[in-house]
Amino acid sequence: MRNKLRVLSLLIILSLIMLSLSACEFVTNPYNRLNKLKNEWHDKIIAHFEENEEFFNELVNVILEDYPNTYLILNNKGRQHTDKYVIDIRGSALDDKIDLSLSETLTIERLNKIFCSKEDWKSDDTPKENIMKYFSLGINPKYNDGEDVWCDFSLLNNSYIRLIYSSSGKELEDDFRSVGYFINDNWYIRYYDRSLDSFDHSEMYDRLFN
Repeated sequence: MRNKLRVLSLLIILSLIMLSLSACEFVTNPYNRLNKLKNEWHDKIIAHFEENEEFFNELVNVILEDYPNTYLILNNKGRQHTDKYVIDIRGSALDDKIDLSLSETLTIERLNKIFCSKEDWKSDDTPKENIMKYFSLGINPKYNDGEDVWCDFSLLNNSYIRLIYSSSGKELEDDFRSVGYFINDNWYIRYYDRSLDSFDHSEMYDRLFN
């Protein structure tokens, strides 16, 4: 009887060790986290982009033309229970907030298909779950040299994923902690992980997408 109890105890200990090793592997290996993100969001992001591709391109072109070489963030104030869009100009002594001047094509209805609106927030000011929309559009001139321009759309429900517009069709060169998947010549999905800078990006890409 004692031998059976010892064997059972050893089996329990071994099981706990294996569970600990599995948990440790998940924490230390970025592939597991990135693959989880990809499985949850990849197809949703592509489907949403393809449905609104014309407007994504139109919006980026308008913003880049009206605000060249400007550090800005565009977002909807839906969290404050209004569908007001604001362009936040950064980098000056006093940041400027400018109401987005809507054209006949840049309408609230079309913008709300891309960005979270007041309908996408709960009463406690947290976003509703599984909303396939973006929180903001950001442009940082530090990463743009005038010829190559990058704009990023931050996903509402996951800060580790962004949709990136690249005028040159290239990923950001110093983005060592992310791997990108190109939807077309100028748009790619950026998956971020804090540990990715110590791994081979090409190998990680192949494991995730090939």
